[in-house]
Formats: sequence, C-alpha cells, structure tokens
Amino acid sequence: MGDGSLFRLVFMAALICACTVIPARGSASPVSVEYVGTDRIGRFLAHELTEEIAGSPALSVGKADAEGWKLVLLTTGNGRSAFYSVVLVRKRFEDVFDQYVIAFNGICSAASLNSCAREILAQVSDPIDRFERNWRELSLPGKTEGPEEAPEGSG
Repeated sequence: MGDGSLFRLVFMAALICACTVIPARGSASPVSVEYVGTDRIGRFLAHELTEEIAGSPALSVGKADAEGWKLVLLTTGNGRSAFYSVVLVRKRFEDVFDQYVIAFNGICSAASLNSCAREILAQVSDPIDRFERNWRELSLPGKTEGPEEAPEGSG
C-alpha cells in the first residue's frame, strides 16, 4: 500500500467519523467555508479554519448550499505569508437575500496557521452567538406582536 493510498484511507476514515459526529451536536450553528484565492498558505488556512469549526462545541461544518452561515475567506500571498479578508454572511432566510454580518482583514504566516484560524473563529463566534440568541428571542411565542399599549391616562 503506497503513501497515497494510505493517506486516502485515513482521510476517508476521518471524513466518515466527522460526518457521524457533526449531526449529533444538535444546536450547533452550521458554518461553511468558501475559499477564494490561489496561494498555498490561503488553502491551508481554509483547511485549518474548517478543522477549528469542526472542533467547536457551538459550531458545525455546514454545506455550502444549505441554510446557516457562510465564511468567505479571500487570500493573496507572497509565499511566506498571506493577507486575508474574511466576510461572514447569514445564508438563506426564506425568500430573502443572504445577510452580510461582518468583515475583517489580517495577515497570516505559514508558521501561525492554527493560531490565525483560531483568531478568525473567535472574531466570528460572537456575532453568530448574538444573532442566534436574538433570532430565538424574536421567534418565541408572544414576541412577534408590537409593544403593548400603555394604559390610558398614564402619561
């Protein structure tokens, strides 16, 4: 068995394990990573970011065409480091366009891919949490009506 065959076997085993573990999380918010770029460091950063999402208790790896969150990672590099831009988008509300949430930039070197991925995830986790919490509050019964009328003569 060659190195390539062993790698494919290990990769498929890991993929099968990931696919069986991810749905068991229940309320984890699905996040897909869309990579736009051609540099080596950017590709590795996109992979590290997907791994960090898979290991997160609050997030799960989502499908690109499913409802949830999309993290667009754009990179350009010079071989030793990459400049990246991240755009977080909430995908597919019924019959409504995708919603822009935040965007930010950074620089990542080949030696710091893991810490860059963790930093990116930290910057998008709070807006995702806030949005999900607000969405749940608005979706609760009795919260869809307007503010209650003030009693007459109260002011």
